[in-house]
Amino acid sequence: MNNNENVLGTTDFEEFLDKEIVIMLWDGRQIYGILRSFDQYNSITIQNTREIYIHEKLYSEKDIGLVIVRGENIILLGTYKGFLNNFNKMDYLKFCEMTSAIKS
Repeated sequence: MNNNENVLGTTDFEEFLDKEIVIMLWDGRQIYGILRSFDQYNSITIQNTREIYIHEKLYSEKDIGLVIVRGENIILLGTYKGFLNNFNKMDYLKFCEMTSAIKS
């Protein structure tokens, strides 16, 4: 294998370094933050990470800080720009109260 060969698609992540990205995970969670690093297994480090909670046309965010995500848990990775434009933001605690009331 030569040094220029694309290993597991990691060279594709270079264009996202130091940019705000959104990630969809296998467990259904969606997070966004600034991509700081990645490795040959597509594991990534994200700074200023926020978890996104969406219900119908409402969304809320929870700050979770610095996060390392294993590459095998990533379904989708892309730019954040305009991701939540069609949703109305709601305070996290109110959002949790509302969604828990709906579930019960």
